[in-house]
Amino acid sequence: MVEGNLVKWLKQPGDEVSVGDALADIETDKATMKWDSIDDGFFVKAFVEEGTENVPVGKVIAVLTEDKDDIGKFSDYVPPEAIDEDSEPKEEKTEEPP
Repeated sequence: MVEGNLVKWLKQPGDEVSVGDALADIETDKATMKWDSIDDGFFVKAFVEEGTENVPVGKVIAVLTEDKDDIGKFSDYVPPEAIDEDSEPKEEKTEEPP
C-alpha cells in the first residue's frame, strides 16, 4: 500500500485514546479497515479531511498528546511534510574550522 483514502474520523479533538482504539476508517485498493492508535493520549487535531483520497503512506494526518491540558498548545501546529523515502538525503553543510 502506498496510499489510501481517509473515509471517516472516528475520534474528535479532545477524545481520550487508548492503544488499539480505532482513530479512522481508511480505504485501500483492497478493503476498508480501521486505523488503530499505537499510543495512549488525547486526540488533538486532524490534518486530513474525511473523504480525502490518495493520502500517501507516511503523511502526518493527525496528532495525539499525552496530556489533555496540552491540546490547546497545538492550535497553530502545522505538521512537517512526510519524508520521501525515494529522494536522496540532503547534504548538510558543515563549515571547516579556520
